[in-house]
Amino acid sequence: MVGDAALDLSFAVPALDGIDEKVAATDCRRELGGTGANAAAAVVRLGGRARLHAVIGSDPFGLFILQQLAERGIDTAGVSVVEGRSTAAVILRSPERRLVVVDRGVADDVSRLDPAIVAADAALVYLSAMPWETIASLITGSAVPVVVGIEARQGSELAAVGTPEEVAQVLDHALVVLTNEAGADALAKPLHQLAAAALVVTRGAAGATIVVPGRPSVEVPAPTVEVVDATGAGDCFAGALCRFLAGGTPLERAVRLATIAASLSTRQVGAQAGIPSEPEVLARLPHEAG
Repeated sequence: MVGDAALDLSFAVPALDGIDEKVAATDCRRELGGTGANAAAAVVRLGGRARLHAVIGSDPFGLFILQQLAERGIDTAGVSVVEGRSTAAVILRSPERRLVVVDRGVADDVSRLDPAIVAADAALVYLSAMPWETIASLITGSAVPVVVGIEARQGSELAAVGTPEEVAQVLDHALVVLTNEAGADALAKPLHQLAAAALVVTRGAAGATIVVPGRPSVEVPAPTVEVVDATGAGDCFAGALCRFLAGGTPLERAVRLATIAASLSTRQVGAQAGIPSEPEVLARLPHEAG
């Protein structure tokens, strides 16, 4: 797993209405977060093994992040500590909506990663919304299958590095390109140019869509659950998808399992607290899905 590891500071507040005044939080949590760490935690919780490649700062936040990664059974051999600020996120949760403010700190200082080191002893590599330079280096140099996570915020960066066709040619080195609805809209031009890689688009409570070049798209519904907090659900999906693909599960079944895992993860507060176990996920798999 290549991605960021962060300190999440989560606050529950009565409302997010834009009024310029102090608001008393009804709940406050300090937890491990970050797209790479969340996905790695999902892999481990679902019975797999995950090594995280990330950059964290030398500040106290970094020490907390390392301790939390180890407690979750995530291999931290690929985590580098450098001078600077660790990634931190402030999450404000109200009954109506959620606001996430992120200070990425040193998280994007991953351009020095060696594809051979990242892929060593790996069954699969996951790249979680990394800078394009890192994606291009690792995806074309990897000796194992790669799942690439792309976010809407990367749209302007990808537009600056080449034509949609050129971006698609690089992404086609991946086994799967993973994004959400916002990413699919912002990056529509290069994603529509994919000729080899499968595209998986997550759609929240609506499930996910699988697009394999040359085949009809497949809609995968999500199970109905009582959502408490959707923080980290997309990362849980990514980790679950990688866990099952790495174990040899066919793509459509892996997406079905990942959709279930992500849905179940929303039943508790926090990015990782609700990640289900493999038996919990399999128990919710419809019989007709295999």
